[in-house]
Amino acid sequence: MRSHGVWVLATLVATVWGYTNGLVCAEISDPEEIPATASLRSSANCTFYAAPSSAPAGMPVGQTGNDGLDPSRPFLINNFREVAQPGDTLLLLDGYYTGRSSMVNIFEEHAANGTEAQPITIGVLNDGAVLIDGEHKFLPLCIAGAADAPKKYFVVEGVDVCNSSKAVVTLSHCKDCIVRRVCAWNAHPEKNAHIYTLDCTYRCLIEDCAGWGLGRKQLLIYGDGHQAEPGAADNVVRRFWCRWEGTRYRGRHSENVSFQYRAKGSLLENVICTYDAWESIEYPPEWAFLGFFCTDGSTEDSIGARLLGCIGYAPKEANMLTPYVFLMSGPDVLNVTLRDCLSYVAPDRTRGLADHEISGFVTSARHYDSVHAEHLTVVGGAGVRIGARQPELAPDQAVVENALVMRTVNPFGWYQAAVIRPRYIDGIHFFDNDENFELLYSCAEAPTNVLSPAGDEAGCSDLANLNHNCRTAKGIDPLLSVVGRSLLRPHTSPALANAAPDGSHVGARLWFRYVDGVLRDRRAEDGPQYLWPWPMEDRIWEATLAYHLLDPENHPEPVSVTREVLTLDGGTLPGDSDGDGDVDEIDQAVFEVFCAMPDVAIADANALSLDFDEDGDINDADRQVFEQWYGYDHLPF
Repeated sequence: MRSHGVWVLATLVATVWGYTNGLVCAEISDPEEIPATASLRSSANCTFYAAPSSAPAGMPVGQTGNDGLDPSRPFLINNFREVAQPGDTLLLLDGYYTGRSSMVNIFEEHAANGTEAQPITIGVLNDGAVLIDGEHKFLPLCIAGAADAPKKYFVVEGVDVCNSSKAVVTLSHCKDCIVRRVCAWNAHPEKNAHIYTLDCTYRCLIEDCAGWGLGRKQLLIYGDGHQAEPGAADNVVRRFWCRWEGTRYRGRHSENVSFQYRAKGSLLENVICTYDAWESIEYPPEWAFLGFFCTDGSTEDSIGARLLGCIGYAPKEANMLTPYVFLMSGPDVLNVTLRDCLSYVAPDRTRGLADHEISGFVTSARHYDSVHAEHLTVVGGAGVRIGARQPELAPDQAVVENALVMRTVNPFGWYQAAVIRPRYIDGIHFFDNDENFELLYSCAEAPTNVLSPAGDEAGCSDLANLNHNCRTAKGIDPLLSVVGRSLLRPHTSPALANAAPDGSHVGARLWFRYVDGVLRDRRAEDGPQYLWPWPMEDRIWEATLAYHLLDPENHPEPVSVTREVLTLDGGTLPGDSDGDGDVDEIDQAVFEVFCAMPDVAIADANALSLDFDEDGDINDADRQVFEQWYGYDHLPF
């Protein structure tokens, strides 16, 4: 384990408890008013240092009287907001920060704005070694301007924040601000409060972050529905993992990620949502959605939203309360794109605690859809519904292409497992669904390439017999269950590789990153950018472990995002050729055998899984990726 990882566990468990039980600490007062120290500035583009207002003996203590220009003379976090100028950086020393003066609170009246060339940055000496605890009395991380005076070009990186008086991370009336490599948990459990809130923000970025714990939502992007102009526009959430655990707020619905109330052009790239509603067993909201939700009853809602490479998954052991994984619903769901998205519900999880069926993708508008859904994978749950809410309303623009629907169930007959009413559907594979499975389709154009692999049949494009074949395609086709396969890499199944009408594979492509709306696979100019191992793997493991240890009876188990997601539905880790759960010398020997073959038969399942860059061969470029996975075991460090 890394040295600052040890510190994190000690901080969150021993230190949090220890401070309240008489640890010897140096301590100063927590003043309401913090005097400005602008006169201490010696040059432009300064680096300042801050430390907690109290700390164990021998550790630095922040004091208002210090100039903050040297680690030996740290001031308090909120001293920085009085002196910050474009290009300045505040570095937080390792420690446990509490009290009003130790929150990252920058409001309209504080600090100059940064610029595009010289942002104002609040960072840390060691990622994850700073914990800012609001103690449910303060806002740990809040940057808030006003409609006529937004905060601009602020960057916050590397901190852990928790236990807010409302939202844990708030950007309000901000433009071009960034929150990066932040773990956040526990909003106020009894308020309409969320873990991350982007309120009336423009072009803001949440990147390589994580959220969990109590809160109505894990992340909300919204604007002011009463303004003539969009209240939130062109915000990006990239590589974000979250776990909804419940709320005591008696709202109508709760979910992991929501973009609504005139939030325009939201871009979600590689956002992963999961669920363990331990708190909501006692405090259930009317609706609780596992993953992604956009609707609010206002007109022109969520125009131009794009969900690219996103995952919603419900593991077998989770406390479930959710009817939907992906829900796009409203009066006008306009120009919404779903691409390379995965919905996974453990096969035996057909209903949640509130007795709702659990469905994968539902896009449903009161009037017309304008949804383009392609390369989707739906596993388990009650299937997928894409199209107008009323059968008599034929959507004019909805498109569904190259999707895989497998092992969906419909044991209670509430509605059919697949209701698809787009303009057209093309290249959808159905496999191993419930005996009551039925496909209802109503398309402006004739469906094409709708297949159902079954037994010794190569497939069926005869729609008259499609439902029969969907129901008889029972059991697990060995080609869909080979060692080395993964739901995230559809091409590793010979049954799915090159199976789409355009020659690509069906299902979601989740092996590479999306950046700025582009899948960065081998075709990218600068080469492939791999999504796995998950970028915040160590940080999330360390913090969720400490979170679990604080309340083992209630808080869920710690999470290795990489292992949990890659092994969904029996998948294996990259390079784990023998399927034993690790990547060791045996797997290395298998890799070397395939790498030595000049023109390997890529139809072989193991060969498919070892072609990491997906260029059709196994060579030194794949060896570099394999070496990154070698030694990977249950723990991420």
